[in-house]
Amino acid sequence: MNAPQLVFGWHDWLDLFIHYLMLSLLSLGGAISATGDMHRYLVEDKGWLSESQFSESIALA
Repeated sequence: MNAPQLVFGWHDWLDLFIHYLMLSLLSLGGAISATGDMHRYLVEDKGWLSESQFSESIALA
């Protein structure tokens, strides 16, 4: 069984860019210090990633 494909429109890319731009301007300590807000945005708010996908992506990073 194939997982459903996630298709981003230009507004999704713009939202993601602006959100990460704000995170980079406001966070101290590098990307790992912003993972809490990244999780909230990507998993809880947008639903673009599952809990396990997010955890795996952080582990790979």
